[in-house]
Amino acid sequence: MYNDYWNNTMPQLLRPHLVVYLDVPVAQTLQNIKKKAALGEKDSNIYTEKYLATMEETLKNNYLKEIR
Repeated sequence: MYNDYWNNTMPQLLRPHLVVYLDVPVAQTLQNIKKKAALGEKDSNIYTEKYLATMEETLKNNYLKEIR
């Protein structure tokens, strides 16, 4: 059902003219979160190396290719 909605909706939406993706290694991202993030983010259990690696892979392999 999600794919049907996606396929019916996407042609009607405007695509971005420019996308800037800052490619930062997962280890550096974790350091940045621990160093600068808000208290709730800094101690969150969700920001793990596995989670961030999955997000990076999804962005690079799916989202960025789809919005071209």
